Amino acid sequence: MGKFSGTDGVGLPWYRREDYPRILTVMADNYDLPRSFDEWEKRAHEAVKFVVREGGKPVRVEVKPDKFITYCSLRGLNVDAHGRQMFAADPANWPASNKH
Repeated sequence: MGKFSGTDGVGLPWYRREDYPRILTVMADNYDLPRSFDEWEKRAHEAVKFVVREGGKPVRVEVKPDKFITYCSLRGLNVDAHGRQMFAADPANWPASNKH
């Protein structure tokens, strides 16, 4: 049995190609992110496969740079991996079709 129940939504940070250059400039830990959108996308699809394999329901949570920065600022979070995890895990940021 996997880590997640079949009903567990698992928020995954998701970027748009046109936003990725700005994502790289605003993230405090940009050195940990792939340099190209294509490489990031490849890794993101692997993360989706992992979540499914472990029994979860992946939810692509679009990270728009300005919205993300504001989210982190209001919550006292750094604009980094932890902030991205918190943002993606927050159902308030999920697409309407994925909110439980």
